[in-house]
Amino acid sequence: MENYYNKGMLKDMEKDVVEFFETFNDDPAKFAGYGHNYFCEEDGGRLLFRLDSPEGHECPVCGHVYTEKKFTTTWVYLYRIRAVMEMMKSAYLYKITKETRYLNYITDTLMFYAENYKDFAVHKLGVPTTNLNEGTSGAGRMMPQGLNESMAIVKILLALDVLNDEKVLEPEFLQFVKDNFFAPAIDGLLAHQINEIHNIKCWVLSAIGMAGAFFNEDRWVNLIHTGGYSITKQLKEGVTSDDFWYEGSIHYNFFTLEGVLSLMYFCKKYGREFGEAFDIPRRMLLASYDYAFENGMLPSPNDGWPNISLNTYAFQYYMALDVYEDETLKAIIQEINTYTIGRQSLPLWDPYHFGNIPLEALSGPPVHTAAKPKKRGSILYPSSNFAFLRNNRVNLFLKYGHNGPSHAHPDKMTFDLMVDNVVMTRDLANAGYGSKICNEWHRMTAAHNTVAIDGGNHTDTNLGQVLHFSENEVSVKADVREGITFSRKFTITETEITDEFTINSETDHTWDYFLHIDGEMDCCCEKNPADLSYGANGYQHIKNVTKIGCKTFDISVKDVKCEITVLSDHDEAFLCETPDNPATRYRKTLVLRKRGKCAEFKVKWKI
Repeated sequence: MENYYNKGMLKDMEKDVVEFFETFNDDPAKFAGYGHNYFCEEDGGRLLFRLDSPEGHECPVCGHVYTEKKFTTTWVYLYRIRAVMEMMKSAYLYKITKETRYLNYITDTLMFYAENYKDFAVHKLGVPTTNLNEGTSGAGRMMPQGLNESMAIVKILLALDVLNDEKVLEPEFLQFVKDNFFAPAIDGLLAHQINEIHNIKCWVLSAIGMAGAFFNEDRWVNLIHTGGYSITKQLKEGVTSDDFWYEGSIHYNFFTLEGVLSLMYFCKKYGREFGEAFDIPRRMLLASYDYAFENGMLPSPNDGWPNISLNTYAFQYYMALDVYEDETLKAIIQEINTYTIGRQSLPLWDPYHFGNIPLEALSGPPVHTAAKPKKRGSILYPSSNFAFLRNNRVNLFLKYGHNGPSHAHPDKMTFDLMVDNVVMTRDLANAGYGSKICNEWHRMTAAHNTVAIDGGNHTDTNLGQVLHFSENEVSVKADVREGITFSRKFTITETEITDEFTINSETDHTWDYFLHIDGEMDCCCEKNPADLSYGANGYQHIKNVTKIGCKTFDISVKDVKCEITVLSDHDEAFLCETPDNPATRYRKTLVLRKRGKCAEFKVKWKI
């Protein structure tokens, strides 16, 4: 274990823990606001959380300081997240150093929440409510939603588990926090919120089941196995046959896994049955490796966070080693540790890391194995509406459908592309849901590499269809609105990529083909100022629009240079700039416009 921490890591953890708990000050009268509000309304930058600034919330991108109530109540929520996460660090610090203060930080803080828990009003996103099931995420007390209440309980139990191994928790203390914190949270809130197949309900079930296992409370354990939405049903029906969470978001796939793996660990450790779905999370982790790019980066379709990678979620592979004996999982950890891209943190509930080393690495010995992950190749995910084409130079990810509206973006046929391990174009995912730029740009069709219809969005959220798939070619089609069907075919070699986009419609429309580049894109022809004619659905955020007459464009991203040629005819073509994530950065964007019932766009890349 000594190989996984050093004086720097311990010192970093100690600084955070002491800074927080020595000044800990919470109040049950304070409501907790919505975490997704803590983003700049203009550029989507995640605001800076500062312990000493509960009334002022600065955007690190543009410098604007927000003082409105919705940001201040969200600060309260983030403060309570910090309390929970510092408990986890403090538990490991006690385990390593045996210094009593780290034990006291946890017990004193949890006692505060237990003694005052019933004084926290039932509320939803900072607003009092009597409806425990309000919205999919439910109501909370300490936290703004039942989801976040569940997450807090899971993390607190993980901290208590570390201390339980040290045999330092007094029975009287455990009984008190069970009766005054865990029981009212579970019996008074969470037990009433298990009512659908959803990532949130997996967290709710995990919190209930973990508390039942830890406190040996059979009725709580039974709750996760009975009723119409048991943990087994969540996984059997919520995970596609491709071993991917049905909502179509790579972040929410891992988000679901985090809660479920925590529950699985407690079931194993405390002698409880997890159920028939035991192997599904293992398969999900193995599949997650397969849909990463060669350098470890992950695509970000639908809702989620940008620029994520396997490094971002490596802590879950360590968690899985507490549940499964699997050499391939160890091999994936070893490979992740070789990636050079660095870890992109998560804006909300980000687990502690020291560099790329997760806190979870402290739970066991160093990971060593002679096994190797299988070599990634081109893969089709037909029940998840994804396809991946790969060769020695090209990684192309295509999304061509949905499994329903939950967390879906209106972006069928969008793609991410990496050439020679350099990102040429990527999905932006989104800023926090409360941010204007999220809802006016990141969640719009025009923000993606697909075709917008009359300056508007796709509306269909059903499955797409695969027409052909091979190692170097994929052809798919999908309905995007009533009476409108899109088809797209990509063919890759080590020197060329061919993109053929076909539209069939029953009525006339204006079709805008968008291609966003994460670097420079230019052409040699004359550029004249122009207007795309639409002022909503993301178009209002497009700037520096110029009309062009050429069909060949030079693209340069880092040290990779490509040339793209438009082989099809179009009515108009434009070069412009569109918001990145955060939106103070802009990308170069090509828009090809055609009008009529049917349309074809054909573009060839020389790489």
